[in-house]
Amino acid sequence: MGKKSRRVNPVLIGGAVAAVVLSAIPTVLAGLGVQDILRTGTELISTPIRRPLDRLGDVLEEKYLSDRATAEENRALAEENERLRAELSEAVAELAHAQSAAEENRELREMMALTEQYPTATWCEARISGSAEENGGWFSLDVGLASGVRRGMPVVCAQGLLGTVAEVGMYSCKVLPVTDASVSVGAMVAASGEPGVVTGSGNGGLRLGYLNQGAEVAVGDRILTGGQSDRYPAGLLIGTVYAVGQDPYDRSWYAEVEPAASAGRKSTVLVILSFEEVPADAGK
Repeated sequence: MGKKSRRVNPVLIGGAVAAVVLSAIPTVLAGLGVQDILRTGTELISTPIRRPLDRLGDVLEEKYLSDRATAEENRALAEENERLRAELSEAVAELAHAQSAAEENRELREMMALTEQYPTATWCEARISGSAEENGGWFSLDVGLASGVRRGMPVVCAQGLLGTVAEVGMYSCKVLPVTDASVSVGAMVAASGEPGVVTGSGNGGLRLGYLNQGAEVAVGDRILTGGQSDRYPAGLLIGTVYAVGQDPYDRSWYAEVEPAASAGRKSTVLVILSFEEVPADAGK
């Protein structure tokens, strides 16, 4: 039997040839300088693109750093603003406290001067514990029966008469302002001595009535307690006349009076526990 001839696979041969050629290409290109040409061409093509990209990167980096610096600066400014705001609030509170203390000091000095005008009177210092605005005009004091306070006693401040004690507990009392419609006080015109009676209007005002025919009273006159009763010592300021009129029914004259004192912003007042009127010719 003759030998069988072996057939060579043409695909394998082609692959082997291609591999040899491909492996030889870099060497051949290097020998011809083609790799340098390709590298140079690549650089020529990429350089115009890379430069703007590099510049864009630089710009973005600068923007990032700038934004971070701005954010830190804003944070520092916000912290400083908060600190300054707190310092301002503290300064305003301290100023308000100082002003309040100065006002209270002035009130106490003036009330001391008031007590010196009535050397025979006995007084009880009290603090307001209820708002007149919230309570419909009346207000409470932190003194009562235990301090010698009784119903009907007058309550005053440095500016003048505030009201009268209406209800008394052991350690507190209720005061009706002189402007209350249920309160009436014997009074006189300071300039002329003209007697009359002051009554509250119920809406924050006062009226001086029961004046004699042809009574001398004018706008601007000061109205004082007249001392006609044993409840109020003479000479306490009640208010100032701002209008004079005549009643259309009985033709009597009256005067509208602006109250001299209000409990609105007061903290300390005085209750007159007792007094003795000094005769007009005393000491002469």
